[in-house]
Amino acid sequence: MNHLIELSLCALAWSVALFKFQNVWRRGVWRTDPIALTLWLAMFFFAVTMTFLVESLTEDFDKLTLNNLSRLIAYTSISLTLFFTTASTLFAYKPPQGVRLLRLIALLLAATLLSLSVTYFLYISKNPEWQDHHVPRNLADAFFMFGTFSFSLAMCWIMVRQNARYLRQENVVFMRVRVITVIMTALTAEVYFLVKLLLVAGYFWKPLSSDAIVAISKILLISSALMWAIAFVNNKVYLRFVGLLKGLSNWFALRDLEYLLAQLNRLCPPVALIEEKPSPQEILHNSEYHLYRATIRILDGKTLLADFLNDGDSRSRPEWWDSGLLSEAKHIHRILRSENTTSDFWEIVRGLRRASKELLQCDLSRNQGATAQ
Repeated sequence: MNHLIELSLCALAWSVALFKFQNVWRRGVWRTDPIALTLWLAMFFFAVTMTFLVESLTEDFDKLTLNNLSRLIAYTSISLTLFFTTASTLFAYKPPQGVRLLRLIALLLAATLLSLSVTYFLYISKNPEWQDHHVPRNLADAFFMFGTFSFSLAMCWIMVRQNARYLRQENVVFMRVRVITVIMTALTAEVYFLVKLLLVAGYFWKPLSSDAIVAISKILLISSALMWAIAFVNNKVYLRFVGLLKGLSNWFALRDLEYLLAQLNRLCPPVALIEEKPSPQEILHNSEYHLYRATIRILDGKTLLADFLNDGDSRSRPEWWDSGLLSEAKHIHRILRSENTTSDFWEIVRGLRRASKELLQCDLSRNQGATAQ
């Protein structure tokens, strides 16, 4: 992996850990909040992991300490990272048999760390420097990697399962976005560890240790590290992001309603509100207000059309209506009447968007037919 990328990911990981340090340790949150404590420990050990993935640093570190000691620290710290992340998930969601599951993963962690230590001191420390640490050189390397990656894969699976279960119960939009981000991060990491296990199998079958698979593992590592940082950003960032997405969604809704609004303005004057086309900045700033205004205008126009067309006396209709406008009014009224009006605002908006698109499509087809004739 590129040296600059390694340093950037390392700096990012430490930035996340140090940013949360003040809240968790200086303010004493760790004393009363086990979730905050375990999450910060996960951040710290992830930063350690990314530090010992910087190849130039690990080479110097191994020369100053024990042979291949950086491998032991990196594999130990990633195991601790995923253990504490999974533990915080269990603390937060309190699933059935959560205490038993926590004890189980603690035992798995202890077994993993023990196997790493034994394998390192008996074999890895006595081997030459581990240059290409993506592919095992011998059976001891394969066992060393397999234990860590299998444990990590299990932790990611538990996190995905617990967060997916919680997602079904969460109704707050920005929290759903945060949980989805966590799930995507865990899934990306899970795929990364699956690919790493394929590279372990490459010791026994060489095609699985190809450069292409090594490149895929590097891409997945970078993606996981970036998503890890995103998953821990402040709630205010998620709120702004959700607000931006909502504004864009409402802007697209208004775009869809523009044609229907224009046709209604030709046929009948506004009753409650005089519609002025807002600028994109105004829509993003207060999107729901402008969408509400447009919806009310359309519903008022629908009511007016019904009054004009259902009254048998043609004198009640606007005096500027000719036979062409009367035909258009009947057509629009028929399309609007086909959409069932509900009490849910967003269902109403979806129905009006369908009506506007149908009206536009019908008018385009009619104009194309007239042009062809």
